[in-house]
Amino acid sequence: MFIAEKKSPKQFAELLKIVWQQILALKQTNQLDYFAETIASRVPTSHTYFTSAVFYFRKAPRLKVYQVDAEHIYHLGPQTCSSMLYYPVKRQEKELNTLLHEVDRLVRKAFHLGHPLKPRQLRSLLQRAIMDGIKAYQRIQEEKRRPKVNINLANLDQIRKDASQTRESLLTEDEKEPVSAPSPEEPISQDQVDEPADSDQSLLNADELTLVVALLKGQPWQQYLHDHHLMTSILVDQINGKLLDEIGDTVIEFNADNQPVIVEDYRQDLEQLFLS
Repeated sequence: MFIAEKKSPKQFAELLKIVWQQILALKQTNQLDYFAETIASRVPTSHTYFTSAVFYFRKAPRLKVYQVDAEHIYHLGPQTCSSMLYYPVKRQEKELNTLLHEVDRLVRKAFHLGHPLKPRQLRSLLQRAIMDGIKAYQRIQEEKRRPKVNINLANLDQIRKDASQTRESLLTEDEKEPVSAPSPEEPISQDQVDEPADSDQSLLNADELTLVVALLKGQPWQQYLHDHHLMTSILVDQINGKLLDEIGDTVIEFNADNQPVIVEDYRQDLEQLFLS
């Protein structure tokens, strides 16, 4: 789960929608059709029905077209039905994971959330589209934060007169000081952005911390887990889950001998969190 999604799920969903629209808009400028290249592509298909049957037509049947919507159009011939269907691209999962990782990284950087993530290889065109989406979201939030005042100019003089009379009747001379207007409610407040994170040690419990430190220092850990009746796989899953917000990826994996090891890409990050 992204740290921004965890803190403000509705706001992050709105931001991700804007970023996705920026990416899809690249097709309109003939720069990149990200959906066709990465998600799914349209492929012509044909199905022959009743293959073992013998057909006799007194009159040659006409080709019929049935359109369900803009994307689903079916052509029915004498013995076949053809259409264009979407098929997922083989590298879809890997490409989407990389894209979402970069969205998470750039959102953290823009709003000062959580632990910085290491960048992954992504085309500069997509990087710019993500940043354009984040900036567009920020402009929308700024617009929402502006107070909206509707004034009926026809009644402006009467409004001023009524307000002046009410104020004079309620306040003494010493109390007649300007009152500042309350600030409008903000979708993503500064308190949320600059909220201090928990201390590093509080990220993990004692058992989880013991395993992480032992793996970082190359110390034995098997006896500790045995004495405390802990399963290695469950403890590793707990650690990976708790550190996902901070690191943004799995930090412990199992090697060919089915032994837990630190993912080298994140060793320095973990040492800064738990050994410094």
